[in-house]
Amino acid sequence: MDCSDTLEWLEAAELGQATAADTEVVQARQHLTTCPVCQQEWPARKSWALQLAASISDVPIPSGLRERLLADVPMPAAVSTTAVHPRRSSRRWVLMSALCLTLLVGLLQFWPQPQPPLTLVELQQGLSVELAGLPEFRGDFDPHLPAIWATSFDFDRSFVRGYPPHGMASGQVALIPFQYPLAGQPEPVKGRLLILPRQRFAESQRTLATQNFRQAQVQYFRGLPGAFLVWSEDDLIYVCLMPGDPEHLARFQRSLAAPRSLT
Repeated sequence: MDCSDTLEWLEAAELGQATAADTEVVQARQHLTTCPVCQQEWPARKSWALQLAASISDVPIPSGLRERLLADVPMPAAVSTTAVHPRRSSRRWVLMSALCLTLLVGLLQFWPQPQPPLTLVELQQGLSVELAGLPEFRGDFDPHLPAIWATSFDFDRSFVRGYPPHGMASGQVALIPFQYPLAGQPEPVKGRLLILPRQRFAESQRTLATQNFRQAQVQYFRGLPGAFLVWSEDDLIYVCLMPGDPEHLARFQRSLAAPRSLT
């Protein structure tokens, strides 16, 4: 028996594809005791085989995948029942098939899934989440301030966070905290601006979004102190959330929307 066959049969025995009593396995072990090349090669080969077997067993197989794969494989007209030992080419085919199946399942786990649309209620919850608990923004669009806001705020990309914090849509919405001084208020009013693509906003609620910030109507939260605005620009939906007195949001809107001097 040569070195290649020796390693193949030792591997088959290690993976349970052959037994220690098989003639080929006995011959392979005898060859191993006298061959320095196999003695040097076998530990690495054995470790690789065990790691492959462990990784395959750790990957969850989606329900029904085995049946779908078998349904697409043409079955031979006749199967011989005389062969009792797997040949080397068969073992290689099994290992390669298992490896390909492992990679396939891994790809399925990371395959982009259609993201569910977010409702206004889900977006309103962004007012109460802790900023430290939000992930990085991972949306597939470039967040930017509304046109009117750009005259009053400096946009700093480092302040953009991802929303919501959990679930399939985690991090896909841009959340930007802001504060703004109002006359007569000892402290600046604080709020949060959420930005998302129009197609990610619930279709049944898109009619709530007016065409610009000036026309947006201040709406109250249900059961909570505060108010919000919803409007659209280009292909983006903007939701401005502000806690406390709803009049603060109305004054904030009037202040930003007021005409400004060029000087």
